[in-house]
Amino acid sequence: MKKIIIAVVAVLLLVIISPQFIGQLVENEHQSMLSNLNKQMVTVKSTQFNRTWFGGNAKTEVTVHANNPSIDDFSLTINENFSFGPVIFADDGIHLGLSYSEVTLDLGLENDEKATAFLNNNIHLTWLLTFSRHVKTYIKVDEYQSDLGYKKVVVKPAVGQFTMTADNRLYGDFSWQGLNVVDDNEITLQGVSFVIDQKLIRGTYLSGDAVTTGDFSLAIEQVQLAEPNQAAALKLKGISIKATASEIENLLQLGLNYHIASLDLDDQHFEQANLAIQLERLDIETMQAFSKIASTLEDKNKHSQEVMEKLMALGSKLIAKEPRLTIQDASVLTPQGKIEMTATAQFDQTQFDPQNMMTAMMALQVNARATAPVAFFADGAKKQAVDMYLQQGLLIKDGELLKTQLSFKAGKLTVNDKVIPM
Repeated sequence: MKKIIIAVVAVLLLVIISPQFIGQLVENEHQSMLSNLNKQMVTVKSTQFNRTWFGGNAKTEVTVHANNPSIDDFSLTINENFSFGPVIFADDGIHLGLSYSEVTLDLGLENDEKATAFLNNNIHLTWLLTFSRHVKTYIKVDEYQSDLGYKKVVVKPAVGQFTMTADNRLYGDFSWQGLNVVDDNEITLQGVSFVIDQKLIRGTYLSGDAVTTGDFSLAIEQVQLAEPNQAAALKLKGISIKATASEIENLLQLGLNYHIASLDLDDQHFEQANLAIQLERLDIETMQAFSKIASTLEDKNKHSQEVMEKLMALGSKLIAKEPRLTIQDASVLTPQGKIEMTATAQFDQTQFDPQNMMTAMMALQVNARATAPVAFFADGAKKQAVDMYLQQGLLIKDGELLKTQLSFKAGKLTVNDKVIPM
């Protein structure tokens, strides 16, 4: 019995005393995070951190730089209310960790009060700093309805959870029921979700040179555009986007897959639209340099000659690694049959001079094939165009199919074995 009492007292002392020491750790970690934030895209203007025994609060003013001449920079204030661990009792349950904070935002806008009230009343943001210094972010969006007479908006609920680990892995998921907007037209978005699991391998997230590997997927159940109480003019169902990235011998490999299960456009119906793209052998350092130039370009006309020279030099470095583009599947199923295309593009290093970017056209090699049902082009202007291309040899009729084969090599374009003057 005595041992039990001692153990209970020890635990109580730990819970009571440790928040004071944990609070100092949290403040130090908070300052470290702000230091990492204070990069090219974000400037930390000021920060305040106040600690009590079991919690604290922080106020941080930041400016976000768009790095785009057409988009103004904007400022906001991040307000955080902390509860220190190791055991944290919050409105959404009990958490174990260093700290748990509820976040509100003040926007630096002319309509600041309304915008800030809307944001903080409908979007709930919290994050948990774990013992291993991971940051878990929780997002909850309440349903919101607005009726302005001429426009009705319904934003449906959403929830998400993301974790940023101490070694720069970002993973999590987000699910949104969608929205409905009614004015002259009615727009409906249903069932949006995405999942991310990526690892930062080069650069930093906010400095314009981030390179990540891993997976990302987005799914949308339905998108619909229609006049009120009328049949949909546009309806997309089963939309998905998947992306994968990996590093092989300091070169980046990217895979992109787009899919639409069905598409209705006015009186036309299509199914199983696909686009699968593979990008291989992308030099990571060169891609970072491209990103840096793009993110720091304040004026598209400023130093344009200097920027062009830099881009051409980077292009030469990129080509020197023999990048390859493959369109594995570009297809759609029509009522008349399937339209599909495949293609590859790469560079012949024997034809490329890294000191002369103009030789890139001579080094470029492209091969593509496409087929489509004749019946799809059976009426109107489409048939006239097809007849003209058949006469010119740009299309070949093979039974009920139209076919074409394209090749570009050594600066010469060939379509169906016919050289096309350029």
